[in-house]
Amino acid sequence: MLAHRPSSNSFAYRVLGDDVTTEIRFELPGVRFEHIRAGEREIVGLTTCTPIDDANTEVTQTFYWNRAWLGFLKPLFRPFMHAFLSQDRAMVELQREGLRFNPRLMLIRDADVPAMWYHRLKKAWTNSVETGVDFTNPVVETTLRWRS
Repeated sequence: MLAHRPSSNSFAYRVLGDDVTTEIRFELPGVRFEHIRAGEREIVGLTTCTPIDDANTEVTQTFYWNRAWLGFLKPLFRPFMHAFLSQDRAMVELQREGLRFNPRLMLIRDADVPAMWYHRLKKAWTNSVETGVDFTNPVVETTLRWRS
């Protein structure tokens, strides 16, 4: 996701000022980078998902910022991060429960586009590994626009 202005309803971004941009990058199998810029201030977030076993995954989030004084915000953001990760965890658990019945996935072309890309990438990678054919990224650069 190229650098863009984040959603205006996000307190976490608003506290950094008016000139905030964020760039998000996903890497398979389970890495997410977020680079937040607010003037001279920069914050880089790294989220990794590490499978522990067939049913459990450890999610680790780490942040770095280039201004020591931003450290005072850490206690302020901790509850928001726990709430954010708890929401994601609850949704993944609901999805896992539903997927036990092996339903046909019905993804819609809006908020599910990243999931659709993931499935295309996974299929292309699996095909590449199984056949020995060079991997070709099936996802073309696209601008996504939606409101949350």
